[in-house]
Amino acid sequence: QRDCYSYHALNDQWNTLPPMPTARRSHSSIYHNHNLYVVGCYDGSPLNSVEALDMRNLQWNHLPPLPREVSSAYLAIVLDNLFVLGGFCGCWVTDVYEFDSTQQTWRQRSPMPERCEEGAAVSFNDHVYIVGGEDRSCMRFNPRNNTW
Repeated sequence: QRDCYSYHALNDQWNTLPPMPTARRSHSSIYHNHNLYVVGCYDGSPLNSVEALDMRNLQWNHLPPLPREVSSAYLAIVLDNLFVLGGFCGCWVTDVYEFDSTQQTWRQRSPMPERCEEGAAVSFNDHVYIVGGEDRSCMRFNPRNNTW
């Protein structure tokens, strides 16, 4: 599907947004600085596409693709950079990538110490936390020194 919607809690209303350029399922998304980032997906096989909807002008932008295909990845923002952690690519992976929003480039970071299937990610105090999953794990990543 390419459908995209926004929800306004104050008036309890869904609004239709411009359709995504790439049809997606099992993708990941995160909102930061007026942009809705949509990363990876599964379309018979994982994809590496990354797109961002600028919510100020409702225009989709293609960003440089991820270095590898992935679906169901965890996303977090630290210091204005986008982190893509883990996900599925034929099997659950531990890869970590950082998108430098200023340079518009990707770089690989230290992998997660273990796989985390069906968990969640959150950023707090310039760290990324991966929690839950089938193994009920809890991991913390420090992007400043690239350590878990």
